[in-house]
Amino acid sequence: MSDVTLHHGAEHAAEPHEHAHHHPFLQHHFEDLGQQHEASTLGMWFFVAQEIMFFGGVFCAYFIYRSLYHHAWKLGSHHQDWKIGAANTIVLIGSSLTMALAVWGAQGAKRKFTTLMLVLTLLLGGIFVGVKGYEYSVHIHHGLFPGAQTYTNVESTQELTRGVEIMGLYWHFVDLVWIFLFPLLYLV
Repeated sequence: MSDVTLHHGAEHAAEPHEHAHHHPFLQHHFEDLGQQHEASTLGMWFFVAQEIMFFGGVFCAYFIYRSLYHHAWKLGSHHQDWKIGAANTIVLIGSSLTMALAVWGAQGAKRKFTTLMLVLTLLLGGIFVGVKGYEYSVHIHHGLFPGAQTYTNVESTQELTRGVEIMGLYWHFVDLVWIFLFPLLYLV
């Protein structure tokens, strides 16, 4: 046998003893489940913090433009159906309740209950997204989206070209982000 085979064989012989107390959910780069849990929690808090910053900027822009163009926002609000919004709010709050119940069930080691609550959360989340899709389709059908005039009253191919270029700009941005995400998520 070669040295490589001997070394490889010796390495495998030591593994069962070395990993006898290895928890199946413990990832190889953590020392214990506590450290893994702390890292996961910290990672989620960083993600939530960046979402707060993103939506903080969106809300700030909303209030600035709403104050600058109050009349336009008032006209636009008449195209919203508050009943659909209220129903979707109830669906979203319901999904928050089922998620909280799933956490409670997981803490009490109630697997079937936890699974049921997670399935209900996914179902309610799907309903929420479906309702938003319905709302958007109604708005699009009525030409209520940014740049609608560019696409419905095309007299100049230059305006259509500009609209396609603007959409292409965002599409290329998504591609660029994916070029970084792919190796980070799949290859590292």
